[in-house]
Amino acid sequence: MFFRVFVSRNDADGDGSYDVWLGSGGDEVHIWLNTHRNLQGVGADVPRNLKAIEATAKGVTLQWEAPQFAANVRDYKVFRSLAPNVDEGDRQLIEIVGQRHQDESFAAPVKDRVGRFTNRTALPGMPYHYAIQHIGTENSHSDHCAELTAKIPSSEARRDDGSPELTIISPTHQSWSQFPRIVLHYADGGSGIDLSSLSVSFDQPLSDDTPANQNVPGRAFRRDANCCILPIRPPQALPVRELVTLTASVADRAGHTTTRSLRFYVSEKSAQRPKAAFSAKIQPGDGTFHNC
Repeated sequence: MFFRVFVSRNDADGDGSYDVWLGSGGDEVHIWLNTHRNLQGVGADVPRNLKAIEATAKGVTLQWEAPQFAANVRDYKVFRSLAPNVDEGDRQLIEIVGQRHQDESFAAPVKDRVGRFTNRTALPGMPYHYAIQHIGTENSHSDHCAELTAKIPSSEARRDDGSPELTIISPTHQSWSQFPRIVLHYADGGSGIDLSSLSVSFDQPLSDDTPANQNVPGRAFRRDANCCILPIRPPQALPVRELVTLTASVADRAGHTTTRSLRFYVSEKSAQRPKAAFSAKIQPGDGTFHNC
């Protein structure tokens, strides 16, 4: 009598470390979870040692090492923000480094343990905060690596018109709720940001009688020299089934102003998308494999 035994290694519990799966044709399945944690508390699938190896008029060149456990990689995502210490979801994705494939289970072997990317849109004198994320098979996402701050010296002048840089991180063109979460990043490499000049408005009136095109009142979760996080909450609400334009502007202390706009369609009253939660637990004894 012959038995076919399958052994696989993957991240079964999503903690960034390889676990071992052993079974016989879907029967007698056993999973050994890797409970090891390094002293730094960094997941085994997180890129290591991010650093800026060059910052000149050509841009900021980043270099990092492949994750500790990675034998293959689908790609890396490079994130940037003008504000330090923001949540991972509040960073701007600026580049995907690697080869993209339609087959989500495909990942190329790691031949070069060192990754590189040059951010050519960085402006002189402006501090940027970078982080790298590893994407593995089945689109598994690691945590972001430790944040790195880098800037092109002001002497390396390239195309700085003196105005602040302003980015609308959230909402996006795909946003749909009447309660958007506004996230703005801004910075100035010269005289600095004049925080009193920060303005946020919609071209539609809010339900609390705030007129269209007027600075939105509200309590910001964060409002400092580089970041503003302003959730729209009841009694404030945008009208449903309307195309809305968000306009944000900020000035530096020298009087230079930057304005950005973004349009999205409000289609739902719900404050957030519906969510589904799945859980699993390991029990002793024989398990049964079911086809779904």
